[in-house]
Amino acid sequence: LSGEKLVQTPLIDKSWLNLTQALHFRMGGSLFGPAGTGKTESVKALGAALGRFVLVMNCDETFDFGAMGRLFCGLCQVGAFGCFDEFNRLEERILSAVSQQILTIQRGLLERQQRIELVGRSIRLHENVGIFVTMNPGYEGRSNLPDNLKNLFRSAAMVVPDKKLIAQVMLYSQGIVHAEDLSGKIVDLFHMCNAKMSKQSHYDFDLRALKTLLSSAGGLKRQAQEAVGAGSIEDIAGFETNVLIKGTCNNILPKLVKQDLTVFSDI
Repeated sequence: LSGEKLVQTPLIDKSWLNLTQALHFRMGGSLFGPAGTGKTESVKALGAALGRFVLVMNCDETFDFGAMGRLFCGLCQVGAFGCFDEFNRLEERILSAVSQQILTIQRGLLERQQRIELVGRSIRLHENVGIFVTMNPGYEGRSNLPDNLKNLFRSAAMVVPDKKLIAQVMLYSQGIVHAEDLSGKIVDLFHMCNAKMSKQSHYDFDLRALKTLLSSAGGLKRQAQEAVGAGSIEDIAGFETNVLIKGTCNNILPKLVKQDLTVFSDI
């Protein structure tokens, strides 16, 4: 597999168990929870693990019944996984109509039909097709799923991920020897920044920002080793700590407004 692999946590295991059970029962899979908890990434990683092509569609108010129908037609014919991100941003009347299209696909899969009728066309139905949705409940502009649509999906809640475990695994994969000690410190730093700094629209101290920093840690360490000479480093723990502090400053300081610079220094 190309690209970075997802860190396997108990939360990922739970979501995969729900999604694979949904596939087994020819249902759809639904993951819901706050932003930045790995809902979309879990679906993409499952598709990669099963050797399936995954298409991610970011839903918004402009999607209508016809657009959804055309997407479903394409997915059914090629046998791909479709991940409809922020599915509950669709209008309620569209959601109700879309439930009939999804029901037609699921009935076809259960009855092992070769072809189904969708948006007035007879299309080929591939047995590997999978329909998954992700939702951020409680956010402004989100609709509630109708009951007839809820029944078509097997749901799993994506709560707060284990950031320390993710940070530890990512640091080890980047060649950081003392990852176990440093992972807790870096996660606590991001948590304190989120709690103590002012609320700005461009601030992000969630998992995405944390992963950006961790992904660059290995490169920063190698650059620093080349600069001083790898053989001359005696205190590896102190050296890695300084490298991560430098990376954190490079990552966070440019985003801060003036009033938060002293807060960051204190942290």
